[in-house]
Amino acid sequence: MPRANWDVLVRYPIVIPSEQVIKSFNRFVQAVVSQIHRLIFCNINLRRTRDLLLPKLISGEIDVEGLEIETGEEISTVVGSPEPVGVEEVALASEQGTLWG
Repeated sequence: MPRANWDVLVRYPIVIPSEQVIKSFNRFVQAVVSQIHRLIFCNINLRRTRDLLLPKLISGEIDVEGLEIETGEEISTVVGSPEPVGVEEVALASEQGTLWG
């Protein structure tokens, strides 16, 4: 694999963006990184909730027969929500204690 060294690199001009472009880029990247963090915490929460619930559902320890469970648009609305979620707002289902009450 070819490598570049400083003698080669100094021959190529680089573009230094204006302060406005840098700020705009940083705002965009910060929003993307924040969304990535929110989704990581949501996935951790979902994975742990699944791992806690699935054995109880399979064994029959938790009965869901009488529950009215709605799915669909509500889920996509929550996932696609532009509202930021702070780390302190993400509580693991096992720590909430309300799911299996």
